Amino acid sequence: MDLDAAPVDPIAIAVEVGTNAARAAIIGPAAQLLDVTEVPLESHSPSPGRVEQDPERWWAATIACLQELVSRNHTTRVDALAVGAQLHAIVPIDQDGRCLVRRVGLWNDERSAPLAAGLAAGPDAERLSQLAGNRPDPIRSGIKLAWYRAESPTVYDAAWQFLATKDFLNYRLTGVAATDPTEASGSFCMDAESGKWSDELFAALGISGSKVPPIIGSTEICGRLRPEVAGATGLPVGLPVVGGAGDILCQLAAAGLHHTERAVEIGQRDLTLVGTYSDIPHPSPTVLNYRAAGSGWVHLRWVPTPAGQERECFEVRRMLDELGPTRLRTLRVVGANAADPSWNQLRAAVHGLPVVTLRATEGRLIGAGILALVGAGAYVSVGAAADAVVTEASRVFPDPDRADAYDEAYEQFLRTTSSLS
Repeated sequence: MDLDAAPVDPIAIAVEVGTNAARAAIIGPAAQLLDVTEVPLESHSPSPGRVEQDPERWWAATIACLQELVSRNHTTRVDALAVGAQLHAIVPIDQDGRCLVRRVGLWNDERSAPLAAGLAAGPDAERLSQLAGNRPDPIRSGIKLAWYRAESPTVYDAAWQFLATKDFLNYRLTGVAATDPTEASGSFCMDAESGKWSDELFAALGISGSKVPPIIGSTEICGRLRPEVAGATGLPVGLPVVGGAGDILCQLAAAGLHHTERAVEIGQRDLTLVGTYSDIPHPSPTVLNYRAAGSGWVHLRWVPTPAGQERECFEVRRMLDELGPTRLRTLRVVGANAADPSWNQLRAAVHGLPVVTLRATEGRLIGAGILALVGAGAYVSVGAAADAVVTEASRVFPDPDRADAYDEAYEQFLRTTSSLS
C-alpha cells in the first residue's frame, strides 16, 4: 500500500476490537466498506465477577487482521487509520510499553464494585457525579485504576500509563500515548464541563493524574505508524493514526446521532441500547453520558433484551421518555432485528415516530472509518461526514389508528410494571 501526501478521494483503514473479535476494514471515501478481515477473541472468567482478556491477544489479532487486509489489497492507497474498541478496559504498561499483567478486566468486570459503592455512598457523591457527568459505578476506567492502586499496588506503582483498549493499540501502532473524549468522559476522571482531566476526581479516587495520557480529539492525528509495524503489516511508514473512539460511539457516529431530534436504537444479542444527543450531559443518574465522537454528548440507556417484540418496544419507549424531554422526529434502528419490516411497523406505532433503517450495517467499522476520513481531510467534521454518507434503507411511518391503540397499551404497561417494582 502507498501513502500520498495530498490524498484525492481518501481511503481509510478502520480497526475494531470488541469482546468477541478483532476486525479491520478498508473504508472508501464515501465511508463504504470495501473489504474486511476478522480474528476471533476469547474472554476468560476465572471466578464470579471477573471477566478478562489478554491485551497481547488484542495486538496479535489486530496485526493478523491488517496483514490479511493488506495482502488482499496491496495496490490500494491508504491515507489514515482509526481504531474503535471496547470501552472501559485499561491496560497497565511500563515505560518500555510492556503489559504488566497477563489479562485485564473488561467493562463488565465487577472487582471494582466495592470502590464504586463507597464513592456513591460518600458525602460528596452528588458533587463528584455532577463534576464527572456520570455516577460512580464499576465500569468506570478511573475506578478500575483505583482498584489497581488498592488491590495491586505493585502493578500500580510500576505502571507508567494505564491505557484503554483503543489507546493501547494506538500506542503500539505509533508509540504515542493518548486518549480521546469518548473514553475520558466515561472514566469518572474527566471534568464534564471543561473536557479536561480533573484533579478533584483524581484526588477522590486516590490516583495520580500522571498515570493517564493526554486527551486529544477523536479525529486528531495521534501519531504515525512506526516502521516496525509498517514492516509487519505492509502498511506505509508514517501512516496517520487518529485518536479514534469507543466502539459504541463509533457505531452511533455511523448512525448519524448528532441531532437532538434523532434517537438511535441498537439491538444486540442480550442488550437493547437507546441513545439520544445534546450539548450537555443528561442529569439523571440512570443515564450513561459519553462525549460523542465528534462534538456534544450522547446519552445512553440500556435494558436486557426482553422477550417479545411488543415488550421490547415498550421498554425502548420508556427509556426514550426517561431521556427526554427533547421532541424526537425519527428513530433510527441498527443491529439485531433492524431490518425486520413487521417489527419496524410495530416500533413506529408504539413510538408514534418514523422508524429509519440504514443501508450500512457495519456501523462500528464505518464509524471508525469516518473518524479516519475526517482526520485525512475528506470532511470537516464527523457530523458533516455522517450527513454526507449515511443513507437510509427504509422509512416506516406510524399508522395513526394503531399508534393511538398503542398509546393506551403503553400506559397500561407502565401501570403494570410500576405495581410490580
